[in-house]
Amino acid sequence: MDILEQQLLDEPIKEGFKINDLDTANWAFEKIAVITKKKAEINALAEKKIQQIKEWQDAENKIYENDKAGLEYMLTEYYRINKEKDKKFRLSTPLGKVTSRKGNTSIKYRDESKVLEQLKERGLNDFIRIKEEINKKDLSKAFHVTENGKVIDVNGEEIEGAYAEESPTSYTVKIVEPE
Repeated sequence: MDILEQQLLDEPIKEGFKINDLDTANWAFEKIAVITKKKAEINALAEKKIQQIKEWQDAENKIYENDKAGLEYMLTEYYRINKEKDKKFRLSTPLGKVTSRKGNTSIKYRDESKVLEQLKERGLNDFIRIKEEINKKDLSKAFHVTENGKVIDVNGEEIEGAYAEESPTSYTVKIVEPE
């Protein structure tokens, strides 16, 4: 950031300031551009420091995570071996416990279209789901909207349960980056 930009950044916005001509508008654009640039500098520095801290954090945590994973594996193996010998075996101490839960069986589908085809051939339509939904894109192109927001179909009848809503005008301030 150069000296002129720093001066503009340090210059306070006077109480009662209003934009009433091109000079004051231009000053506001310059001030916004300098503020944006300063924020970008602050964010870049912060991101750099955050990244350094994150790398340190990850390195430190990795050391302990490897130890933790190894101990958890040993506990699980100890539990599994003893559970095979004695179905009622439990591993529980005041500092922790190991439990197991038998996994459930679930159906996986390599080729859903093939399964769907077979269900249709065998008349097992109860296991086929048909999803109905409004084709909103085509509807908005084909139907007419009245001034008061009613939606009228191609037959000239109102569609109940549908209405048109105009989005508010949005404004954007764009700052030209100084060279």
